[in-house]
Amino acid sequence: KINSYNIHKRYIKKDGEVIWVNLVVSIMRDEENNPLKYIGIVRDITQEKFNENALIESEEKFRNLYETMEQGVVYQNKNGEIISANPAALRILGLTQDQIKGRTSLDPRWKAIKTDGKEYLGEEHPATLALKSGKAIVNKTMGVFHPLEKEYRWIIITAIPQFHKQEK
Repeated sequence: KINSYNIHKRYIKKDGEVIWVNLVVSIMRDEENNPLKYIGIVRDITQEKFNENALIESEEKFRNLYETMEQGVVYQNKNGEIISANPAALRILGLTQDQIKGRTSLDPRWKAIKTDGKEYLGEEHPATLALKSGKAIVNKTMGVFHPLEKEYRWIIITAIPQFHKQEK
């Protein structure tokens, strides 16, 4: 019978330097569960831990920015469906996260209009154009109906497509 253990452990060296190691220990046991052999591997993972911590800090910083900024940010998938919106976007558009998820620019509930009052068709929406062209569409003014206030809100839209390598 073999029992294996995988442990990440922090050590402080005599000079004060902190290092992280990955310890993999296997214990071979006989039929009575008495240890016969110990096999261990120690690997320095200090740089990996440093990178992991830096990534966590970066994610926290940008998550905080996304959650607290005054500008609305909406993420859409490659099909144009909204997958996430920050609190400012939800407030500006008068929707909850559940209400906005899955909507596309083609959804008639936006009641989108141009500055001249004419209907803003979904095919003309900056996000739709950016997804189709693969190019940024910037500073387009649009009126969208705010369902709670029962009036139009004027927004300036910049749509920047971000594709994963496999999606191009």
